[in-house]
Amino acid sequence: MTDIIRIIFSALSPVAALILLLLVVDRHDKEPAKLLIKQFIAGCLISIPAILIEGFLERFNIFPETLIGIAYTSFIVAGLTEESLKRASVYVVSYHKPAYNEKLDGIIYCAFASLGFAAVENIMYIINFEAENPSIALYRGIFSVPGHMLFAVTMGYYISLSKFAPTVALMKKYRFKSILYPVLLHGSFN
Repeated sequence: MTDIIRIIFSALSPVAALILLLLVVDRHDKEPAKLLIKQFIAGCLISIPAILIEGFLERFNIFPETLIGIAYTSFIVAGLTEESLKRASVYVVSYHKPAYNEKLDGIIYCAFASLGFAAVENIMYIINFEAENPSIALYRGIFSVPGHMLFAVTMGYYISLSKFAPTVALMKKYRFKSILYPVLLHGSFN
């Protein structure tokens, strides 16, 4: 029982710290707590299709130990899959809500989705790999969890630019960037 508590605490501490940071940053027109919780839960839930899609896509990696195979896994399997699902969760849960009324909101909602995803991913990594790498919780807390939030900040910035764009052409341009840049960042990070 104490191992489970330790794993959950070590996996969720960096997530909780970043959530607190987001709540401090969003101080003027705060987002409804209920909507933030829904967005976080949606982020947690997208880990299920992410696992399935990534497992399926990994079967097509015919060069697993090469630079091409590593790039495929980093950018397509992980980056495109995870960032697409995070973005989809924001469009489903938050994008059309009246509370999404300023540009910072996209960053906040995307960050909550990413932290929900990172929470589940962190727990899974620690459970599965701590025996091989006892420092994995520390590494993921310092690099992976903030990395997911960084990708989300980029995504949220461009989603907000698209939501409040004055023309359809700009909206489409920013929507494309809202997936392109996070995937490139995620793939490069991996």
